[in-house]
Amino acid sequence: MPTDLNAFRWTNWRVRGDEAALARTLDNMDAALPAGWSQQALVGELRYAVRLYKFRPEGAGFPWSVPIERWASGELQAGPVLAVPPPTWTGLRPQSLNPQLIRFLDEVIVPAATKAGATVYDPTPAERFLDELPIDLRYQFAAFDTQVRKALPFDWKESEAWDELVVAAYRSCAPMDDERLVDWFRSRGWPEADAAELTERLSDGRRLLGHYRDTLVIV
Repeated sequence: MPTDLNAFRWTNWRVRGDEAALARTLDNMDAALPAGWSQQALVGELRYAVRLYKFRPEGAGFPWSVPIERWASGELQAGPVLAVPPPTWTGLRPQSLNPQLIRFLDEVIVPAATKAGATVYDPTPAERFLDELPIDLRYQFAAFDTQVRKALPFDWKESEAWDELVVAAYRSCAPMDDERLVDWFRSRGWPEADAAELTERLSDGRRLLGHYRDTLVIV
């Protein structure tokens, strides 16, 4: 299987179920780890991880860590696959993803979820939006999503969460397609008009921060 298809399949799955079904899914995965795979202690950098597995791909000089994350209520998903040359964590390019990950998905995750009574499904394009962002920005979007009521205007706490998101988006320099961002806000429960307004606000905020930076550099 081509590596780009490996990368697409690994980042495009979700497991949905109630609390008990998700707990059983994780237990079933732990019990069915392939030879050469092991469970690691969770680390603070991976703030949404509920499991962390390790394996050494054939020909690799160091192990890879594979987080299983829980973001939305009642869902598990793939986290960013990391190479672990001590003492740093290094994100791997999608082209580096290994066929062993796909076997882990097909032979461990899917059967574990099915046995637990959970559902494995493919996310929508809107749900995949965050998967394409840098890790820190993904986490900031997720944090914002859990701190707001999905309605404008913001209260003061929501305004603080929004400002943190704008700053994180600016610092990341990550390109974001406006249409996909609108779709993501809508998929998270925002009315269409509010989703469009938030997208415009985020774009304006990033430009304004860039203007301030340029002004300070000139001065």
